[in-house]
Amino acid sequence: MGKRPVIGCDVAKDYCIIHDGRQGFRLDLHNLDLFKDKLQSAIVVLEQTGAYGVRWVQIFENLGAEVYIADGKEFNHYRKGYSSRKDDYTDAYFLRRFFLNPRKRKHCRRFHPQTVNLRALIRQHIRNTFSHALTSLALGELKKLEVAYRLQQELEEEISAVAQNHPDYPILKTFPYFGDITIATLIAFSWDISQFPDKDAYIGYVLMGAFSELSIQSETLSQTKPE
Repeated sequence: MGKRPVIGCDVAKDYCIIHDGRQGFRLDLHNLDLFKDKLQSAIVVLEQTGAYGVRWVQIFENLGAEVYIADGKEFNHYRKGYSSRKDDYTDAYFLRRFFLNPRKRKHCRRFHPQTVNLRALIRQHIRNTFSHALTSLALGELKKLEVAYRLQQELEEEISAVAQNHPDYPILKTFPYFGDITIATLIAFSWDISQFPDKDAYIGYVLMGAFSELSIQSETLSQTKPE
């Protein structure tokens, strides 16, 4: 890994900024050919991001790059320790330095498309679970409840299928009493399990992320509840 060039990357909707440690470049779909050789055997480091980032990850991997995702909170704290300047070039530069720092590299993980997919599916699962708790009191029509239950079952089947394709699934499946939804939640909100002193600390940490999203959904719905 050490011999491969490392490139930091900050993504936007229609372009991204890449930095090789010496210079930053603006990359878009029109000038992609100019950077194929630079990206072909590189390690590209992105901050945790949404749909824009996933699109660029796919482009980089198709060119032969190996893509890592840096934890947003840890990276933001690291960058602020060196510079108060905030722009795309600065972020790309420090993303590269973040990965090259041996103490910070543990906060970078290899990109897996299943993780991104599971995050979206788990969020939907949380919203559905909370929504069903409210609507079941108001809906007296059994047919609607049956439809909601069927859709939830289909969602859980999709979550299970995606989770089973993630490389961490076989390890988590060895934990007693862990079903696929629990395993999918751990994958979607976890980092490196080796960084935790024991299994309970690991599970508590990653489930906290999912439960906090549920609390946010609950608070939002309570604020919009009609008088």
